[in-house]
Amino acid sequence: MQHDFADGLTVRMLLARGDALACWPTPAGTNGVSAGTRGWLILAARRAVITQRLGGAGETTLALPGGTVSILRLDGDEDLRLPPVPHRVVPIFVCDASLPAILEGDAAHTFREVIGLASDNLVAVAGYLADGLRTPGPETPLPHDGLLKSFIACVNAGSPPSDPPHRAAAPGRIHITRRKLDELERFVGDNIDQPIDVLDLARVAEMSVGHLCRVMKRDIGVTPYQFVLRMRIDRARAHLGQRDVPLVEVALACGFANQAHFNAAFKKMTGLTPGQFRRIAIGRAGAHDLQRACQTAFPGAAATDAASGHSPEA
Repeated sequence: MQHDFADGLTVRMLLARGDALACWPTPAGTNGVSAGTRGWLILAARRAVITQRLGGAGETTLALPGGTVSILRLDGDEDLRLPPVPHRVVPIFVCDASLPAILEGDAAHTFREVIGLASDNLVAVAGYLADGLRTPGPETPLPHDGLLKSFIACVNAGSPPSDPPHRAAAPGRIHITRRKLDELERFVGDNIDQPIDVLDLARVAEMSVGHLCRVMKRDIGVTPYQFVLRMRIDRARAHLGQRDVPLVEVALACGFANQAHFNAAFKKMTGLTPGQFRRIAIGRAGAHDLQRACQTAFPGAAATDAASGHSPEA
């Protein structure tokens, strides 16, 4: 079967092939995850992505800003076309058959659809979950089910945006296309250690500064400045996965003026210090690090867990 990776693959294709998706284990005695399995898809966007939701009513554009988490229901004939994985998005599929054992009827941790919830630290935790599901082992510091429950409690504690990014292209209206996004990301990636301003981005996009600011905010939910900053933080997360790289070198390689500026920007965007994130990224996080990563996403998350009697370390 031939696939064009430039256009990505659908969730059903990946389920059928048995790769690229991190899938929650099915209950004992079942025959794995098939293409027709119903369930929930967690999408953690490391960078801004444009996907398509496919269903009986046709295709709907779904624009997800970088640093956001979405949870989508896949039922019946619904499907989602993903961008090339794993470059921009972390996909985790939780099949319905797994839910009773994971959630144990706990209403505080019930799945619901959420689109574009901004939280870089939850994106990091989703990446940790996905890595653990793909390579399970005794070194995993927390049971996956317990961490998923904390993750879902944090998502439910946050408020989804008032204007969810379910957008079909309006006739005659200029949008940030996938090709333009790729060009912008390529430019920023190639110059990540240098100063980049909105004039540079406008030249790459072949738009005026004002027009670029409007369409980026409308289509992917961020300003040009936030777009560059998220890519700098995204590159920093990749560097932090290498335990021997000093933080000051990470800061300079990602275009920050100094380590203090890097530390402040990283913690403001993710809720974690670079050191805390590094422990998660290299798989040496303890229960305290992972609990903090979840509970600092939204102040109400800790209260939600306390009220339900659930501990992320359980």
